[in-house]
Amino acid sequence: KPHMHLLSERTSETVHLGTLIDSEILYVHKVDSRHMLGMYSRVGRRAPLHCTAIGKVLMAWEEPVRRDAVLAEAEFKRFRDKTICDLPSYLEELERTRAQGYGEDREEFDEHIRCVAVPLFGPHGAPVAGLSVSFPTFRYSDALARETVELLLDASRDVSAQLGCTRWPLSALVRP
Repeated sequence: KPHMHLLSERTSETVHLGTLIDSEILYVHKVDSRHMLGMYSRVGRRAPLHCTAIGKVLMAWEEPVRRDAVLAEAEFKRFRDKTICDLPSYLEELERTRAQGYGEDREEFDEHIRCVAVPLFGPHGAPVAGLSVSFPTFRYSDALARETVELLLDASRDVSAQLGCTRWPLSALVRP
């Protein structure tokens, strides 16, 4: 919670913590934006893996056997024009996510909403949750996203260590 509140304070935007349940993500905690306009969501809401930043980071760092089993049950439903709707394109997106060290939702799930997310890792280096910041597109910029990713990566490193992760998988990445 302290990291989520700090992220919200620093960005003034909505912060989510989500985890994998079945073939979807489940929002388990949320800190609302300080602005009147922000992303609608609620704790307990489920969202798809294929078009959310949290879903992408959870799948990008998941063990291949488990990832493949989860994705076999996933429905690649179209929510918006930009939604990735097929497995090969999604697997390419997971490679991009892993290479850059964070996930992005580019108005794929909710119209006019952009999100960036990072995974949180448990004791064995596997992803246990994802942490994201969501922006209305009119407040989003690439520069702001880069600054937010830096804050998210710092939070991921610290929270993952608190969860018992001794070898943070993102440490070898070049920071944005």
